[in-house]
Amino acid sequence: MGTSSDVIGALEMTGGQISGTSGILTLGGDVHVATDGQDLASIGCGLSLGAQNRNIDVAADSHFPVSGVISGAPGVGFVKKVGGLFEIWGANTFSGTSTVQAGELLTYGADVTLGTAGAGTSVFQGAKLTLSWANITGETLLLNG
Repeated sequence: MGTSSDVIGALEMTGGQISGTSGILTLGGDVHVATDGQDLASIGCGLSLGAQNRNIDVAADSHFPVSGVISGAPGVGFVKKVGGLFEIWGANTFSGTSTVQAGELLTYGADVTLGTAGAGTSVFQGAKLTLSWANITGETLLLNG
């Protein structure tokens, strides 16, 4: 992507990387990641959730790191579904709820956020939230299970 920005529909990844220096990839649909367990599918640029909540489906044995800032329209967040690993590193600015229904959400880095503090984060029974070297403050955390 470089410095360009782009708007897409749903995002299906089986491997590879979407990267850029200052561009933003805006989602018009949900995300589905299914790698073969050895390949990595990742995003290394800004990612906008767009105008509505997004489902982030990461298949079992798949790993999906996003190192760029995740943003979105006011009140927009995401639902992490399916059994794989979704990893976020950025000082994210989306303002909706982060919901982990299945699999694992890993937050990594001193500047990482689960979006703005107002909406909160919910983790369903059997799902996992891992905070690694993260300083999450002022965030409502609801653990179910």
